[in-house]
Amino acid sequence: MHTTFQQIMHTTFQQIRNGIFLGVVSIGSIFAVFLVLFGLVWVLPPLPSPVLFVLTIAFGLLGLGLGFLTVRPKETRIEKTCGENMALIRDYKELRVYQAAFEAAMEIFELTKEFPPEEKYSMTDQVRSSSRSVSANIASAWRKRRYSGSFVSKLSDAEEEAEETRVRMQFAVRCRYMSEAKAKELDETYDKILGQLVSMISEPEKWTIH
Repeated sequence: MHTTFQQIMHTTFQQIRNGIFLGVVSIGSIFAVFLVLFGLVWVLPPLPSPVLFVLTIAFGLLGLGLGFLTVRPKETRIEKTCGENMALIRDYKELRVYQAAFEAAMEIFELTKEFPPEEKYSMTDQVRSSSRSVSANIASAWRKRRYSGSFVSKLSDAEEEAEETRVRMQFAVRCRYMSEAKAKELDETYDKILGQLVSMISEPEKWTIH
């Protein structure tokens, strides 16, 4: 209930802010056009009143139109971005970040088959568990898109598990269970995964269901 109230307040605030911004830009554009008009009146010879009235109306409408054109592209970009995220992706399995996390976990599974038996219940299980938890938490976050707070919380858990996986791979390299080249390759993969997670966490409104 509290999260829903926050979403409503956030949406309302955005609408008010956009309205104020549109008004300020429109008034500014009208004012600028009127300055140009009065400048022309000052330079040009005296004009008949009907002509001056028509020019005033025309320049006023031009200023208003410029104000709308200034704001409209920004709104269109936002609508397009949100539409792409929600309309094209119907399932968490289609998320690139999920696919990357899943494949990385499977690669780690194959690599850990070569770890020594004495690490079975420590290093092997730990790095397998944390790597699998990344994709599991992403899937869980997808099912919680109705609640922005829960969505972000699950993605934060995925971020934490990804970073833990990177640390455990450092230990694997130091213990000579994994080559530095393979560890570097996986580290770069998780760096990209973390970047995608941070992007989603920073803009949950593009993903949550309103």
